[in-house]
This record gives sequence, C-alpha cells and structure tokens, in this order.
Amino acid sequence: MPFTDEEGVHYFKVLILGDSDTGKTALRRHFIEGKHPNVLRPTMGTDFGYKTVRLGSIIVKLGLWDVSGKERFANVRRLYYHYCNGAILVFDLTRKDTLFNLGKWILELVESTGHSVPCVLVGTKYDLRDKIYQDFSRDKVLNFAMRLSMYIGSLGITIPFIETSSISNYNVSRPFTELAYIMHRIVDHCP
Repeated sequence: MPFTDEEGVHYFKVLILGDSDTGKTALRRHFIEGKHPNVLRPTMGTDFGYKTVRLGSIIVKLGLWDVSGKERFANVRRLYYHYCNGAILVFDLTRKDTLFNLGKWILELVESTGHSVPCVLVGTKYDLRDKIYQDFSRDKVLNFAMRLSMYIGSLGITIPFIETSSISNYNVSRPFTELAYIMHRIVDHCP
C-alpha cells in the first residue's frame, strides 16, 4: 500500500528496472526534468527523484527509483525493492537480449517484494527506427507483455507496452502516467 498524506495524496514507490544501457536514466530524468539530459553517467547503485502527476482531478506523487542494471549491484539493489508499489520494465528496442533479460528482473522483483506489483513494459530508443526490431518483432514484445500479464495475473491487470524515445520526447511521460493510473485504481478498489 502507498503512503497517503493528510490531504489524501498517494505516494507510490516505483522501480525502474532493466539491463544497463537501456535508457532507464534518460527516461526518468527526462520525465522529471522535462527535457533530455545533456550528460548521462551509468547509475551506480540507484538514483532517485520525485514527480507529481495529475490524473484528472487526482494528484499522486511518484518516487522514482532508477536501479542500476549492472550485475555487481545485484545485492545492493534488492534493498530498494521493499515497499515497491509498481515497476517500469525497460528494454532497448535495438537489443533483443534486453527484452528477454526482463524475465530475470521480474523474478528478482517478485522474490524481493514477496508479491506481484503492477508493471508497464517500455521499449526505449524508438528514435533509432532504422535499427529497432531487427532481431525480433513487435509481436514478440506484445506476446511477452501478454505472458507477463498472466504471470502477475493476481492483480487482474493487463501490462501495457509503450515505445518511447527520450531524445525525441516520444511518449516519455506515458509509462509513468499509465502506471500511476493502474496503481491508483488498485488502491481505490482495496478495502
């Protein structure tokens, strides 16, 4: 359950998960700062930021935890999974391995939290249109999203798949907004 302040604003903890160099940091920073960051460095451990999101007349705050995809941080990053309300699962549209490695990330998420959480599947680097889907198809991604929906089926939600580009500002806020809607809907339907 999220933290709710005295004004009824829900604070959701969201993890941004996926392999290294998939664009997680660029996506998060662009969403928070409103523009593509000029300089990016690999995330060491985790990086964090808040963003307030308006869902019609409702306001929610997202605590966005950008978790390093480097294997050497595996033990440390598990500490950040506690009290997670949702996850953005990120892969690079130009690298098939980053999609199939999401299985490892999902397993780590479920093992670390002890339960399923709402997720959004995000394919980054859509601006590289001449290089995307070369080794795999969009249908494979949609099939993966459907299987993921069945895996966390206890939540009764379908996992959305969203293509994004931080460089061209394509769908940057959409994954976060959709996840906020899903998490809010779940909280609204809890007794």
